[in-house]
Amino acid sequence: MVVQLLFSYNAKSNNFCGFTRLWQLCRHLMVFSGFNRDTFQMAEDLKIVVNSTKEEQYISLLPQIEGLLFGEDDLIANLANVAAALKEQFNWFWVGFYLVKNETLVLGPFQGPVACTRIQKGRGVCGSAWEKAETIIVADVDQFPGHIACSSASKSEIVVPLFSGAQVVGVLDVDSDQLDHFDDVDRLYLNKIVKLLYA
Repeated sequence: MVVQLLFSYNAKSNNFCGFTRLWQLCRHLMVFSGFNRDTFQMAEDLKIVVNSTKEEQYISLLPQIEGLLFGEDDLIANLANVAAALKEQFNWFWVGFYLVKNETLVLGPFQGPVACTRIQKGRGVCGSAWEKAETIIVADVDQFPGHIACSSASKSEIVVPLFSGAQVVGVLDVDSDQLDHFDDVDRLYLNKIVKLLYA
């Protein structure tokens, strides 16, 4: 019942901080009360917000992603669900993860067309975000020096590094088939989302 009440949250509310504190309290209550994650059917209840601002969509999606991650410690499973949730909400051309393995970014869970399998440090947008340890937004990928064209349909891109402590362990890569699709709202909320993966 508590979970149902939480996810009836109205994305147009401005009390996201209060909602987050309430959700964290409920998480603790569920753990101490012997909550069984197998009964938590969040995946089939994902609420897709339409006819709303980009920020309102993120505000609605954030606690739902936290619910998807709750109690699950398998990284690949969590990456897969985050990619699927983002793709379902925003219908971007491509969204997925690359993980650092042996000093190379290796393709992880994703949603979209087939992609480049390995990317070296400093190469393309993903490799540059890894090297610089910072989020990179590219309004027109054709203008980015050394851009790796996994698909000619990709027009703009945002790449967000994943941190475990101070170390970059991977990146979230999002591509759009529209020019200049990403902005500081995406930067803010995608960084919040990736932090949940290593909380």
